[in-house]
Amino acid sequence: METIVSMVTPKLKVVDVGCDHAFIDIALVERGIAPSALAMDVKKGPLEHADENIREAGLSEKIKTRLSDGLQKYERGEADCLIISGMGGPLIQKILLSDLERLDNMRDFKEMIFSPQSEITEFREFLSSSGYRITDEDMVCEDSKYYNVIKTVPEGKAYELTNEALRYGPCLIDKRHPVLEEYLKKQLKNDDTILCKLSSGSDSYVNRIKKEEIQKESDIIKGLLADWGIKADDQRR
Repeated sequence: METIVSMVTPKLKVVDVGCDHAFIDIALVERGIAPSALAMDVKKGPLEHADENIREAGLSEKIKTRLSDGLQKYERGEADCLIISGMGGPLIQKILLSDLERLDNMRDFKEMIFSPQSEITEFREFLSSSGYRITDEDMVCEDSKYYNVIKTVPEGKAYELTNEALRYGPCLIDKRHPVLEEYLKKQLKNDDTILCKLSSGSDSYVNRIKKEEIQKESDIIKGLLADWGIKADDQRR
């Protein structure tokens, strides 16, 4: 939550899709980052909890809730910043695609912040092919699970990302993000373990394909860490 809050540009009105209990919206308004927020969710239960939390925070005048499947009940001009978090990449992509035309290809928003919980490589590819410029990305590790928060600006012009950038995030790579470095080293160890098991197993077609895929990923990680000046002996530490 804190990572998402820190990425929002001050003074922008926020719409939070899949708001759950509206903790992000409360933090943004309570701290004076956002002047107002629209908290939306497809389920009545979370919205009822959100309303209760908003009332307890004394922010009912500045934070409104609305039952909505994605952005279907959103009206143009209600917000400048779109937040979608806590759901899988394909679902976020579906929400965006379903309202692209109605919201003039999302140009209603000055910025959009996403935290996809799955298929992040594919989601970055969707962003680049749809003209959402990735301007910042952060990565955190909580309870041994890694989370990515991606900030974008809708420009409407498609662009290409390298294979490394699609897999691990252009901004994270540029910043040599410490959590990404930790993740890459851990992934490299896991790949080594899997490759060792596959090598000692049968020489089936399926195993050969798996080995090729994992070896490809391992080579990308090694190359990226080498670009950061991390020697081969230190890449698995």
